[in-house]
Amino acid sequence: MSKAPSRFAPIAERLAHGRSLRAVVRRVDQDVWRVGAGRPAIVDVLRKTNTGRIEDLVPIKYGRMAESPFAFFRGSGPIMAMDLVTLPSTQHTVQICGDAHVRNLGAFASADGRIVFDVNDFDETCTAPWEWVDFPEPPLSATTAIIDAMAIS
Repeated sequence: MSKAPSRFAPIAERLAHGRSLRAVVRRVDQDVWRVGAGRPAIVDVLRKTNTGRIEDLVPIKYGRMAESPFAFFRGSGPIMAMDLVTLPSTQHTVQICGDAHVRNLGAFASADGRIVFDVNDFDETCTAPWEWVDFPEPPLSATTAIIDAMAIS
């Protein structure tokens, strides 16, 4: 795999590099996820993420997660990361939000006064493969939020 061109390189060069990455990971390689052999239990993953947390607050977190499918989804980012890491990757990294569910998206005013719709919560941002670029999370969170809303009404 060739080194990524500078962000100042001509657009044609950057596009060609992006297309060359399709030989490393094809688009169709990302369309199916299967449970891998030896995948840890979800409860074990959540317990492991409690390392370093204030112990008295962990039951509160779990209580909130138990309120609804959407609340569970919001609190279970490590599970999604565990699953995403098993997918093919070009190893081309970018900065991602890491927590791009519907409650962390919204409208706000830009410096020049225009209304912008974008991510508005960056407390979980991290460097990750570009294939993870917060694409799966907004539609999944919207779906679980709708399921929650339908269950309430």
